[in-house]
Amino acid sequence: MEYAYFKLIELELDKLVAGFAAVPTLNRNDVHMIETVIAPKEHFVNFSNDVRSFFRSINIINREVSLLNRLCDTLLSKLSKL
Repeated sequence: MEYAYFKLIELELDKLVAGFAAVPTLNRNDVHMIETVIAPKEHFVNFSNDVRSFFRSINIINREVSLLNRLCDTLLSKLSKL
């Protein structure tokens, strides 16, 4: 799934969307012309494991940043009362 997610981003399919209609469409013929490499299954598994590890790290860091921001706000509020 992770490989598919990044591959779809890389393909920039939004540039292939046709027309300015209220419901934009993606032309199947344009998509079929896109060439891509299909790697062996173990490459996908390794990629997914690595990406999941990175996403977990990013989530941990984001939670830490949020906690530090709240702590900073609390400290600044207390300092302003001195």
